[in-house]
Amino acid sequence: MSFVKRLASFLFIFLVGFSVVACSNGNNTDKPKEEKTFQELKDSLDLVSVSEALTMSSSNKSFYLYGTVKEVTNATFGEMYITDGLNQIFVLSCYSKDGGSSYGNMTERPDELDEVILKVTLSEHDGLVEVSKAYLIGFNPVKNPEPDIPVHTHTFING
Repeated sequence: MSFVKRLASFLFIFLVGFSVVACSNGNNTDKPKEEKTFQELKDSLDLVSVSEALTMSSSNKSFYLYGTVKEVTNATFGEMYITDGLNQIFVLSCYSKDGGSSYGNMTERPDELDEVILKVTLSEHDGLVEVSKAYLIGFNPVKNPEPDIPVHTHTFING
């Protein structure tokens, strides 16, 4: 192979390789992005408690709400009450982070007693502040302990 052909071949391979790296910003696009743990989300986001949210006026501005699921009243739409231990707020509907799935269609979804981080906007209904639409950013499931099973003992008397 002549020097010119080898040089052209080298330049072609170099440019193709450079183009692939440049287009992917140097990232390996085959690897999925690692999800943050719930604690990492809590530490990295500017979270608003339920009590703080209740003092805010309803607007189109969204923010991250942190609390515990007190009760799920409608498992299809994700109607639920979120609490911070002092106050509670009603969530009218809950969707996946990307908005593609409603609460009832999520494969993993929070339940009562789970900690949640929701991206929300507030609305007002009958003079009460509530969450009109929430996007589930993350949740920390509470592991329900196994119920205590009573142990029955029998005493046999040899008689």
